[in-house]
Amino acid sequence: MNEPAVTAAAPEQPEPRRYDLFLRHRAGLFWRLTDNGIVPGPEKLSYMQDGRWGYRLYTDIVSVNVSSAHIPRQGVLAQCGITFRSGARLGTSTADAKGLPDPSRHEAYFDFLVDFHQRLVASGQAKRISFTRGGTVARMRVLQVALVLAGLIFIVLPLVLAAIVRSWQPLEIMLIGLLFVWPAWESAQKNQPGTYDPRYPPDMLD
Repeated sequence: MNEPAVTAAAPEQPEPRRYDLFLRHRAGLFWRLTDNGIVPGPEKLSYMQDGRWGYRLYTDIVSVNVSSAHIPRQGVLAQCGITFRSGARLGTSTADAKGLPDPSRHEAYFDFLVDFHQRLVASGQAKRISFTRGGTVARMRVLQVALVLAGLIFIVLPLVLAAIVRSWQPLEIMLIGLLFVWPAWESAQKNQPGTYDPRYPPDMLD
């Protein structure tokens, strides 16, 4: 005869942890990122804004997007954007204060990503939140067209010129073009629009 399971309260979540990540609260150019620090809690997300701590309830979140960007000569930047009901947006990433990729923040960023999503799931709010990855369809189409044009100019054209003038010099332009076009193409493929399961958030770095 099977004995009934002993009832118990749901497992307690770990104590909230502060993640040493820089934040962006608005789009556009900036000189330096100054707000640093974000803390996912049981029912709310606390973070620095304009030098002071504030928070948003998970009930106020409408969507979460994860993406990555290739910065020439710097590396890959993983990003997480959170949109609220008011239309306000909070972004965090693996960037340093200058907005450039900082590999030393990869571990903290991924830990935050997992912690944040686990708390959204545990709060019950994940069921109504939109979880997307990559860029928008329109943005990716524009980017792909730009990359095709860049490939024609910096790769195909130098090959044709090399065949016509019978010189290796145009191939130097092709090699330089490859250094820029290929990483951007890989980034575009990685950031194809899609959705994901909040239980398994992608870090977008692989």
